[in-house]
Amino acid sequence: MKRIIYFLIVVGCALQITGCKELFSKFGKKDYTLIVALEDANGLKKGVNVMYKGMKVGKLGNVRRQGSEVVGDLTFPKDFQIPKGSEFIVKQQSLFGKKIIELRFSEAVDHYADGDMVAITGTQNGIEGIFEDMSVQLDSVFGVAIDSLQEQLEKIEEENIEIVPKEPK
Repeated sequence: MKRIIYFLIVVGCALQITGCKELFSKFGKKDYTLIVALEDANGLKKGVNVMYKGMKVGKLGNVRRQGSEVVGDLTFPKDFQIPKGSEFIVKQQSLFGKKIIELRFSEAVDHYADGDMVAITGTQNGIEGIFEDMSVQLDSVFGVAIDSLQEQLEKIEEENIEIVPKEPK
């Protein structure tokens, strides 16, 4: 009988500790939420990542109908400040239709607060968006290669090194 009483006391304490943790976690909320208005769901669903400069900074929560609009909850860490007027762009990340929301900061000084409403400012769907991203990346790679080649040629000119081609054997 004593074992049952001790067991019930331990279980009761565990439940009380768990309840206290849950209660205090609501007061110490670590995230903030922006409400995003969507023209249509456009394949967006709960769990879609919000990306900033290639880094995951947030997630899309519930997508729901609110009156005649489709809205969703974007959740961000409390310390990640988003300037007002920033752009939220829906992009297709792969050929298989995986979507992300890309965030592009504005120059504004004021930041969005918890519960503010934002809007999707653009969409980039299909293969043209993927090719556009690849084009930007290729331009960057070729730009670095051309700059490096230019530096080497300038170094050769400075040293007055004569380049003599090898004769074929």
